[in-house]
Amino acid sequence: MTSSRGPHLALWQACTVLREHRGDGHLAALLTAGLDGCEALVSFAAVSAAPEANFAGRGWTGQQWAEARERLAERGLVDAEGRATDRGRALRDDVERTTDRLAAERADRLAKLIHPGPAWWVAEAGVVTTGARGFSAARLGLHGLHC
Repeated sequence: MTSSRGPHLALWQACTVLREHRGDGHLAALLTAGLDGCEALVSFAAVSAAPEANFAGRGWTGQQWAEARERLAERGLVDAEGRATDRGRALRDDVERTTDRLAAERADRLAKLIHPGPAWWVAEAGVVTTGARGFSAARLGLHGLHC
């Protein structure tokens, strides 16, 4: 992990690649759980992870959203109001655990490369930001942050 423009840029690139890899793993986990694109968003909203309005720009029509909700209801994953059932919450939790598991090896490799290194000043500079979801940077020695 080197960069002729500085170690902070090499770390930025490594976190970017890790985040992209985690995203690929997340898509694989969603597909393995049997969720299509719209169902993934409907189920995410159903566990109150984000309001439905946040997904308006994703291109799904109201009819497609309603049909996805119906499919999830038929599988016992959401109730009549569109809220996740226990089974729906368990499925989403499993998706998140699978996503984390798939990203763990690369995150651990990155942590070994930079720890104990300049991680604290990268955090102070805002290179890695906090977030409600996402890969925990605690593995990177950046406790309380996400990348």
